[in-house]
Amino acid sequence: MQVKCEYCDNYIDDVAEQCPFCGAPNLNKVRAANRIPRTIAELKAFCAEHHLNLEQMHFHIGEDYRGPRAFGIYEESGRYIVYKNKSDGSRAVRYDGTDEAYAVNEIYQKMKAEMNEVRAISAARGTAGVKGAKTMAAPKGGGCANRIGMVIAMVVLFFPFLAGIGSCVYGLLNPEPDRGYYTYDDDTYYYGHRGWYYYDSDAEDWVYGDVPDGLSGDPGQYWSSPDYDDDYDVPSFSTSDSWDSDNNWDDDWDDDDWGWDSGWDSGSDWDSWDSGYDWDSDW
Repeated sequence: MQVKCEYCDNYIDDVAEQCPFCGAPNLNKVRAANRIPRTIAELKAFCAEHHLNLEQMHFHIGEDYRGPRAFGIYEESGRYIVYKNKSDGSRAVRYDGTDEAYAVNEIYQKMKAEMNEVRAISAARGTAGVKGAKTMAAPKGGGCANRIGMVIAMVVLFFPFLAGIGSCVYGLLNPEPDRGYYTYDDDTYYYGHRGWYYYDSDAEDWVYGDVPDGLSGDPGQYWSSPDYDDDYDVPSFSTSDSWDSDNNWDDDWDDDDWGWDSGWDSGSDWDSWDSGYDWDSDW
């Protein structure tokens, strides 16, 4: 079967490792092998497979939803838009571009983050919204052992909640750079899911590692684009050996480490999350 190369738009065999016209990797084959949702259709299938109540979660996949308090992704004229609608109905656009895999990953990672918030709330409240989360009765009787047991129980219940708060604070103080290309001192760098990459001319490939402090310390002002441009002085990151390792997000569809199937039909936990969520932020 013939598929279109996502970099040069020529048609190639779906079993080809790379495009014979431009040398880019055949992403259709990579996605089929890893079973990682990289398209809106695949993300819909993922959500259906794991019985996610998207309406309750305020996520709209493949829909330009205009109501307040919502996250979503949709395609329009070959562009993929990832958005958040705030409480007043105004919209903050997270991504608007031609890279569907990048757009899908943005909304997919956001779904994970929000499920973590709900998991933390559930653990703190001792509700049954998460598999294995149980309320713990106080031990009968008195004594030091009982008091120690109660302290341990409180730590077990509240640790995920405190860890979630700590993660949020760290994220606010240390915002992660946007994925894409950066230009610093006339050199081009790339920031991916694993971190920073630079092009090693000796190895003739992109290499994961340290970058200049001036770039990593304040990367926003040096950001160029999420997509490759022919004007860059280096080959596209997507043609490198680092591409596969950086885009293997360890999220196989059959991997339930994140608890996708852990009873997310329960309404109480999502209601608690929604009531305290900052819907007025951009993302």
